[in-house]
Amino acid sequence: MLFNKKQKDKDKNASTNTNRKNKKGLATVDIIMLIFSLMLAVALWIYVYDTTNTLDEKTFNLVSIEKKNTASLFENHNLVVQYVNIDTVNVTVMGSKNIIESLGSNDINAYINLGNITDAGEYKLEVMIDLPEGVTCKSQTVPYVEVTVDSSTEKNIKVTGDNVILSGWSLEEGYSFGEITTNLTDVKLEGALNDINKISSVGLVTGDLGSVRNSMTSICQLVLLDSNGNRLNLPNVYVTPNINMSDIMAHITVYQEKRVPLVLSYTYGYIDESCVSISPSYVTIKGEAASLENINSIVIGNIDEGVIPYPVYEVELAIGYDGVQIFDDNGNALNSAKVKIDRSSLPSRIVTGAALYRNGVFSGYAEVLLVARHNDDSCKMFLSSISAENIRVYAQSGTDGYAVELSDNYFEYLYQCGVTPMVGP
Repeated sequence: MLFNKKQKDKDKNASTNTNRKNKKGLATVDIIMLIFSLMLAVALWIYVYDTTNTLDEKTFNLVSIEKKNTASLFENHNLVVQYVNIDTVNVTVMGSKNIIESLGSNDINAYINLGNITDAGEYKLEVMIDLPEGVTCKSQTVPYVEVTVDSSTEKNIKVTGDNVILSGWSLEEGYSFGEITTNLTDVKLEGALNDINKISSVGLVTGDLGSVRNSMTSICQLVLLDSNGNRLNLPNVYVTPNINMSDIMAHITVYQEKRVPLVLSYTYGYIDESCVSISPSYVTIKGEAASLENINSIVIGNIDEGVIPYPVYEVELAIGYDGVQIFDDNGNALNSAKVKIDRSSLPSRIVTGAALYRNGVFSGYAEVLLVARHNDDSCKMFLSSISAENIRVYAQSGTDGYAVELSDNYFEYLYQCGVTPMVGP
């Protein structure tokens, strides 16, 4: 029993010591947290004090100077601003650090007031600066601007293809510019009288066209021109009603030029080309590239070999081709060409005693002038070998004409040029 009591006293003392140590540790933690809280509070107070009570400044460059009351200037006095000597200002502002840090360029408003102007003339107007609450203007680079005010007027200008100014182009050989049209037919300009009087015309400037081969459409920029064709910079002249510049178009026709021969077509196709001359023999054709792509010659007319006189035939035939212009070598427009067919140099022979039929009934004999189709040995041989038995002549009912029938083996070498009846009813 004595042992147990001592043991209990010993355990009680140990527990008391542990509790004392725990309480001491907790007190130390509380002190550390208190010190940390005080330090955080001090830091926060210093930050708040610094941001709300410390002044800072900031400079905004190239702030646009607004022109206030321009509408009333026009409506009440028919006046407009012609000229302002400067339209931007640099502004340095000052305020508490937190406000200054939050400022953007949209928070700075500079303007001049045109509301007190009633007559045309030159004025010096103060540049006013509007700032948010708590912000002051420390300095501005432009305290005043010079303004010229003039009477407002309008001017109507017609627009045609002649107003189009082509940019950045080169033409390949054989190509040229044709008609230029635009979807803009006229413009109305509005602005100060003095500015409007400087304007003689407008120009529609295309984008860069590059190497040109085909017709094209280009978006155009509208520019103002003086009487010498120089571009004018008049920012206070406006097109009214307002035009969307991306809607202004010019269509530029591009022509291709090509030199091609004039040719004849034939009913039967057996005229010797060496007997044919066409004047001019070659022409220059001009048209859009797509129209000329498949044109390698111009056919000017059809020749019926059976009815043209012998030995020389001359005629003037019309020239034409849809969508194509035709010129001679001197650049003159052509609408006709002269044709001459001279067969006098071809071998020929008169054959007598050919049977003549009228209405299918033999009616006598005729002499037939035969001409070789070509001046070659084959045609000469067949021309010399043909006899009256190889030929039949038929009177064509109701006409003075005759049709000649040759044996098949002669047809491609000879053709008939004339018939003279020898015996008839």
